[in-house]
Amino acid sequence: MRSPGLRLITALAVFTTYSAIAADSVEVKVISTIVPAACTPSIVGGATIDYGTIKSSTLTADNYTLLPVKHLDLAITCDAPAKVALSLMDIKRDSGTALAGLTLLDSSALSTQLGLGQQNGKNIGAYAISLTRDALYVDGQNADTISAASTLKWSVIADRLYFRDTDNLVSFSQKGATTPMAFTTLNASLEVQAAINKGSELDLTRPIHLDGMSTIELHYL
Repeated sequence: MRSPGLRLITALAVFTTYSAIAADSVEVKVISTIVPAACTPSIVGGATIDYGTIKSSTLTADNYTLLPVKHLDLAITCDAPAKVALSLMDIKRDSGTALAGLTLLDSSALSTQLGLGQQNGKNIGAYAISLTRDALYVDGQNADTISAASTLKWSVIADRLYFRDTDNLVSFSQKGATTPMAFTTLNASLEVQAAINKGSELDLTRPIHLDGMSTIELHYL
C-alpha cells in the first residue's frame, strides 16, 4: 500500500498536467444528529413518603399494622409528542414480597409488595404503589393504562394498576385502545400504602427505620 505522502505527490502531478494554475479548496459539511423527543418524569412536591414517628406500642404483636394511604402526583413532560412506558425497580427487593396475607391498596398479591428494609434479617414491612385510571390525564384527556411484558403485547388495566418489580412495562392509551399513544404532557395520581410486619417478628426495644426505595424508569417506545 502506498503511503499518504506518495498519494498526495501523485495527485498533484496529475493536476499539473491539465492546468498550470494552482487552486485552493474548501470543504462543506452537512451534519446533524436526530434524536427522539426528550421526556422528563417528575414527582410534584417531592417523592418522599414520610410516616413520621411511630410508637412501638401501637404495633400489633400478631398481625400487620397498616399505615395510611398517601398520594404522589406524577408528571411527565415531553418537548414533542412521544410514546413512552414506565417500569419499576425495587431497590430493597431482598426485603419484599414475603408478608403472606397482607393486603395493600386492595391487593393481597405478593408481587405487588415492595420492600421496606430489614432488621436483624427480618423484613420490616412492605409497601405498594398503584395508579388509578380515573386520575390519569394525557394531554388533558382521561386515558387508559395498559401493560405489557417484554413481548410488548399490550392489554388494558381495568381500574387500578399496581407497579411491580418485574420487566412489565406500563404505558398509556386512548380510552378503550391497546396501543400506546404519543403525548406531550401526562398527569397522574399515585397511591402509596405501607404496612409494618408483626410486632413479634421485630425487636421493638430498638429504633426501626423504614427504608423503602424504588425507581420508576422511563422507556421510549
